Amino acid sequence: MKRILACILTLVLLLTAVSGCAGTPADGDTTAADKTTEADATTEADKTTEADKTTAADKTSAADTTAENRTEPLSVADENAPYAALLERYREAFANPEAQDYDLDVDQMSIIYYEEGAGYTFYDINHDGTQELIIGCADEDADGKMQSGMLGGIYTLQGGAPKWLIGSYDEYSGVNVMNDGRIVEGSNYYGKWGQGSIFSVCEIKNGDLIVTKTYFAIEDESYQTVKCYTVDKQLPTDDDGEVQVDKMREIKVADYEAVIDAFGKSMVTFPITLFTD
Repeated sequence: MKRILACILTLVLLLTAVSGCAGTPADGDTTAADKTTEADATTEADKTTEADKTTAADKTSAADTTAENRTEPLSVADENAPYAALLERYREAFANPEAQDYDLDVDQMSIIYYEEGAGYTFYDINHDGTQELIIGCADEDADGKMQSGMLGGIYTLQGGAPKWLIGSYDEYSGVNVMNDGRIVEGSNYYGKWGQGSIFSVCEIKNGDLIVTKTYFAIEDESYQTVKCYTVDKQLPTDDDGEVQVDKMREIKVADYEAVIDAFGKSMVTFPITLFTD
């Protein structure tokens, strides 16, 4: 794992494996349009290019389009109305960073640090019909889009009310949304086993965030991965908060790097509405 922001994008860059596409095609991707005759070749579906049909991005284009269409000013659409009061509090916090609102889930230091480019978007992460609210900052290098790894926090709706799910708390952690509906949290590790990285793979289920898999990598002094472990649940730790590698299974470094590389290729970027707009 290669330092800076401890987000998946960083690790992928340092592994020098940023290429390709992510995700496995769903069983239902073959549509009736694919079976049409030559006479049907003028339909809208058949006008897409072969390249478009083969990319992983097309498998989530409907969800991505939804994200673009649902990014609106603070006068949000009816379906996102439950977030309106929360958004107003964030708008005020970014407009007046000295008037600290400690009850907000996104850390106040993040509000100050990203004051000029902080904003929000709506996105149905797990495609269940509920729009999540994502707070983060715009990356100028991404043409004003919110960049994965720069997400301050994610909310969903539970019982019709906003519920905090997960967020980045400092420069040593990062939250990334995958195009297959998963959320990956990455953070740096310093402790009993030296230095390394921890990646937790999460899913949203009934308004709760469930950790389904965790990866733990130990690195040498030059930040090269030397040992890797995984477990199909939250990271096991002892009473002192130390990682219990004896309760995880060791995997090959190459297999671990392939997983992280796939994460990097699957990250979603978001259009953003700035709080200052």
